[in-house]
Amino acid sequence: MPDICNPLSSQTDDLLVACSSFITVMGALTNLLSISFYISVLCRAGVAGGPNTTEKLTKWILVLLNSYDIVVCVSLIVYFFLQLNCVGMRDLAVAVFLYAVQCTGFMTCLLAVYRTITILWPHYVIKNNYIAAIIGAFGTFFFALDAAGAAISVHLEVKDRYHEPQSERIIKAIQFIIYVIIFLTIVISNTICVKQLLSGCNIAAWKKQATITMGLLSVNYCVFNIGFVVQSGFVAFKCDMDTVADVCIGEVADKVIMFVLLPLNSACNPVVYLSRDSKMRRFIGGWCGRLCGVSDRSADSSVRSAISRIGDGEGGEEGEGEGGGEDDLRRTGGSSCSTACTNA
Repeated sequence: MPDICNPLSSQTDDLLVACSSFITVMGALTNLLSISFYISVLCRAGVAGGPNTTEKLTKWILVLLNSYDIVVCVSLIVYFFLQLNCVGMRDLAVAVFLYAVQCTGFMTCLLAVYRTITILWPHYVIKNNYIAAIIGAFGTFFFALDAAGAAISVHLEVKDRYHEPQSERIIKAIQFIIYVIIFLTIVISNTICVKQLLSGCNIAAWKKQATITMGLLSVNYCVFNIGFVVQSGFVAFKCDMDTVADVCIGEVADKVIMFVLLPLNSACNPVVYLSRDSKMRRFIGGWCGRLCGVSDRSADSSVRSAISRIGDGEGGEEGEGEGGGEDDLRRTGGSSCSTACTNA
């Protein structure tokens, strides 16, 4: 992994820390508001014993994505606070930060693939247990890779060795390959979805809105993470065995990628949700109104509306359906796009 443990001292670094601190604080708050909306909808709908629908699975995946985004922001805040006080805790914050960044990328990739499946095969239902198993497997795999890399680094520090062994280089290469696969999968999945939308297939209006939202999340991820992928490639293959990333690609570029772009990705995800979901905007507006002492029932009404859509088993996914109230179009959600376009 790229090294972000170098002390920050120059004026440029101070500016980066100030920008990153603002981004992480706002990102943590917006993700907390976003996750509160999805949790309220899911819990009040009693989804634990309900039918297995695309709506519910998507919302649970979004809850996990919000959670990892919060971890990204909070761990970076902890890193800045502890950087001059406790080296051990600072290194732990860095490890948690990088692990959360990996999981955020994987959850975005999972959403993109899941959306593609629902577009191509609308009658196919993926069970909750399968999704949970996939998330657990990849989360464990990422943790094992990071733990192995950390163990090697600790061993080198104890032995006072400064040259990177081949085993650590292999771990970094595997991580880089995973980043590339995630990045390309997101791009390919969204390309397929856009092609289906433009092909004139019979796709429900709410599903079109959901695909657009997923596309915006994917663009957000690709823009803010392309630098991290390139940086990881330099660390894995280009840099000398004893050279850190900031020497290979530039110290300022290295810190901008780690301290600004990665947390900005996590902070911007809730902005996409809010821009696409009128019910979430009403929910958060009502919550802020109550916080300021102003009575507003819009939050409860938006949650009840979202619950009613989940109860239908087809409602506007991810809450982004500005046109999700069109029942006649929703009923066409079960029509197979792949079947409609077979003869095209």
